Amino acid sequence: MKPVFKKIKGNTDTWKDKNVLVYAGYCPYTTLSPLHTKTVETYVRWGYTVVSCYNTNDVSTSIKDNTNAECVFMRENLGYDFGIYKDICTEYEEELKSARSVTFLNESVAPILENRAFQTHVENTNLDVVFPVSSLERQPHAQSWFVCVKKSGLKKNALDVFKEFPYEENQEVIINEMELPLHAHFKRRGITVDVIWKKMPLKASVTLEHGSQSVVSNPTTILWAAFLEEGAPFLKLKAVSLGLVNKPLYLRRNADGREMVHTRHNPYINLVPSEWRDTITEHLNYG
Repeated sequence: MKPVFKKIKGNTDTWKDKNVLVYAGYCPYTTLSPLHTKTVETYVRWGYTVVSCYNTNDVSTSIKDNTNAECVFMRENLGYDFGIYKDICTEYEEELKSARSVTFLNESVAPILENRAFQTHVENTNLDVVFPVSSLERQPHAQSWFVCVKKSGLKKNALDVFKEFPYEENQEVIINEMELPLHAHFKRRGITVDVIWKKMPLKASVTLEHGSQSVVSNPTTILWAAFLEEGAPFLKLKAVSLGLVNKPLYLRRNADGREMVHTRHNPYINLVPSEWRDTITEHLNYG
């Protein structure tokens, strides 16, 4: 059954030849969280035409959005982010195809730094779809919290990948059949794929306080500081919810690559601006 999907404000005619950013979030109330607002305004300042889409539990009301997003949509909470992407690509396919590029970006990350060199990479690559970083968590894949479909990808009907996914309520199914193989879904259609931060290590050893070793494979959580040092402006909210940003973890380089070791002082904690850290912490208690 198709979920309710409705526009709250905005004009879709303005998307033509713009770098459109579809921001996918969850809003359980009629007002946005401060993180939603701060994030959207940052993306607008970065030059994107922002199309905010929020899953909500009550579609009989309207979300109060005072941001500078070009358009705002709300929908029944079915299918999580991929449900949002399916609906926007189905209902507004022609408008999206008229854009210069379409970036799908969800609320699992916050744009905490003003390092925008990644936009130059996206602009200059001659490949069709751009992902942020690779990962070995669960299986080799390109992380999908950021997916930019360039004009060449739009011409190759890359949006059909999102349109053809079913509405799925089981998160494990979404992860295993949509999120992890997303880059492969594009490749099977002859759509070329690029990754922005190619130098991020796919594995790193973690030395715990009691001396035991562990191997991690998600570069945006445990290695959140290294990710920022590589020039990424994004912080995974999970790094905050797991307490990693405030823990005394020190990142050092050795002959084998990068290693996380416990120390009494975390020189990387100041990488995260305090106003963003506070806003993220508040958001984690929001819903």
